[in-house]
Amino acid sequence: MPAQMNSGKHNRLNAVDTPDANTKDTYTWSGRGRLRVASSRWQILGYGHKEGSWVVTYFQKSLFTPTGIDIYAHRRGGLSEELIARADQG
Repeated sequence: MPAQMNSGKHNRLNAVDTPDANTKDTYTWSGRGRLRVASSRWQILGYGHKEGSWVVTYFQKSLFTPTGIDIYAHRRGGLSEELIARADQG
């Protein structure tokens, strides 16, 4: 899985994340305003503090996106390829 970097642009989406009542790590993302037609379920797969704080999430297909995995990193420059590969292996 190739690493992708945020371009530094900031975008604002109007949405609400609602936790699932039966689990601690699953949420429903629901768009608001013009995005109210969109929703998606997502789940935290893992997190850690190596190389700065990071979290891996899985999200289901939505009206605008395919099913996928996101890796969020607090450290400038993201995570090392080695740590990304380990996260990808699950």
